[in-house]
Amino acid sequence: MHALGFYHEHTRKDRDQYIDILWQNISPNDYSSFKTDDDGNLMNLPYAYNSVLHYASTAYSNVPGQPSMVAKSDRSISLGQSIAMNNFDVVKVNTLYNCNICRRKFVELSGTFNFNFASSNQGGSNCLYLFQNSQKVQLQLDSINISPSPNCNTAYIKIYDGVDKSSPVLIDKTCGKVVLPPLVSSGFFMLIEIVTNQPSAQNTFSGSYQSVMYGGTFVTTSTPVTSPLFPNMYPPNLNIVYSIIAPVGYKVTLKFNFFVILSSPSCSTEYLIIRDGPLMTSPILNTLCGRILPPPSPVTSTGNMMLLQMQTGAITSFNGFIADISFVSI
Repeated sequence: MHALGFYHEHTRKDRDQYIDILWQNISPNDYSSFKTDDDGNLMNLPYAYNSVLHYASTAYSNVPGQPSMVAKSDRSISLGQSIAMNNFDVVKVNTLYNCNICRRKFVELSGTFNFNFASSNQGGSNCLYLFQNSQKVQLQLDSINISPSPNCNTAYIKIYDGVDKSSPVLIDKTCGKVVLPPLVSSGFFMLIEIVTNQPSAQNTFSGSYQSVMYGGTFVTTSTPVTSPLFPNMYPPNLNIVYSIIAPVGYKVTLKFNFFVILSSPSCSTEYLIIRDGPLMTSPILNTLCGRILPPPSPVTSTGNMMLLQMQTGAITSFNGFIADISFVSI
């Protein structure tokens, strides 16, 4: 962003409206790093506390553990990050160079977002929403309403397990009013592509995202579902989800090869819940815990999606499970 012509966010000429510089915690030799750029163009864009060009709150502090700057509105607001350009950074580049493209980027640990074609003023006919953090990304799309068309050719959303459109596809072209399960990336990135070839205010969706260490999304039968760290002992205090999505016209069958989770009355302490559908409220097919040898009989969904919820307790000393996935024609 420096090469593209941008200075540090905390040197904006209006920065004193948003942050306090704690000069008493900064050596005079470092004052120049906090000098405002009084000739800078704000481009009518909001102050970005989480910009990749914003110094961290302790930058140049000469008092160990004490900040050099804090947000005026809330001293607990995190300043700066070194993951990547965030959404406001992308908007700034598009604005300065008059790029009529719809791009958003989310690098916070959690948050919400929405898409509404009617209010999209940056080339809303083809948008990309990129999510990036230092762990896996768990994404939940809600209130999806994309103009229906044959084979979703007119408008659709598509979700990729990676940083660009060459990455594996988690959700292929889908349109209409769709219900999707929580999706968990295999790496640090997840990408949503929104295509709307015929403008319509009907094309909307909203969602939320968070950073998670475990969980997964399975759209093929090539990889078994396992508890975290299997065959080693799974970690304590987990609440994770696995989504299994078969092609339309197929149902999901799950066959356990090994299953050992802490036993408790009514599986109230640790458990694996298997749901018949994409939602946390979908009907329960089975709730499992304890030492089940041989493993339970195959569990089969009625539709093309199955959701697993795993909960572990404060102290764990078990290996968990491994199960094979198969797709069966309805």
